[in-house]
Amino acid sequence: MTPDDPARTPRNTTPYLRASNIMKSLQSFSLRKRDGGRSRTWEHSLILTLAFVVTVSGLASACGTSSSKQSSSQGQSAAGQEASLFHLLPKNIQKTKTIVLATNAEYPTYQYYATTGGPMLGFEVDIWNEIGMELGVHVDVINTAFDGLIPGVEAGRYQTSMEAIGDSADREKSMIFVDTEYGTIGLYTLKSTAAAGKITSNPLSICGQKTAAVVGSDDITEIQTYDSNFCTEHGKPAVQISEYPDNAAVLDALYSGRVAFIFSDAAAAQQIIKHAPAPTVEVPQNDWPKTYLGAIFAQNEMQLATAWLAGLKAAIHSGAYDAMMKSWDLSPMELNDPGIDLATKRPLPSM
Repeated sequence: MTPDDPARTPRNTTPYLRASNIMKSLQSFSLRKRDGGRSRTWEHSLILTLAFVVTVSGLASACGTSSSKQSSSQGQSAAGQEASLFHLLPKNIQKTKTIVLATNAEYPTYQYYATTGGPMLGFEVDIWNEIGMELGVHVDVINTAFDGLIPGVEAGRYQTSMEAIGDSADREKSMIFVDTEYGTIGLYTLKSTAAAGKITSNPLSICGQKTAAVVGSDDITEIQTYDSNFCTEHGKPAVQISEYPDNAAVLDALYSGRVAFIFSDAAAAQQIIKHAPAPTVEVPQNDWPKTYLGAIFAQNEMQLATAWLAGLKAAIHSGAYDAMMKSWDLSPMELNDPGIDLATKRPLPSM
């Protein structure tokens, strides 16, 4: 091992929301100039639009507003039926037969809208629908801004939230996690950049390079406190971070070559690679371990969290969970022994 290819100490295993911060939407497969707002202009070619819809779901789905409401159709079929786990729910939910869940449906393949006119899609959508059926309630989905999800649950505006939210010891101090799947991180770059040797599996290859992240995201802190420090400790320049208003713009920055690489999640990897307008590849980074992702609940909602976990376990036992994850090509993310607050109760190895 040469001085330019050092062994790196294990990455901090605190789960950052890279999955949600980087894959806010795959709506920007084509290159375009963004206006800096939260607009959702669709400038796909017809071929890319059809390929995305057929590949991911085979269904047309609805383009969401920043604050919209959707009821789970699968959950509605179970509402009014007293499922075997119904008695586990708090009395207020037994009365309404409804669980209010908040999300930000801009993160394929977690939850997203593809086109105007149809339902919300995504593997987390499938998970919460199945849990609702097991509990005998319908899941009333509020689609709202990402930065309001955690505060909204803590304040009691929503009873739960799912949106690729990473479990960590710090977050467990203020909320309850029911961990539902694993999260994994990847580094993505243009095929031409990798072929030229500008980005490699050597962690020092990103030093001095430009990357993109959403304004105010945890990615910025992570890059500054870990990647850039690692570079400067080895006499290399720090990573240069360009901040963008949303992840559609982050992807555009990669595809146009304005930045050399971005971070993203395994759940979005196939869609990035298959549908990017410029050939894109994942570059393995062996120091990034798995993390736990899950649904969050307020600290005073342990009964609801316990019921949610029971519904998840029932979905695993029936085989529905495995079938859903396989249908999205996400078997490596399956968490078949879920639990509550696993970041502290069952920490994952740091590699």
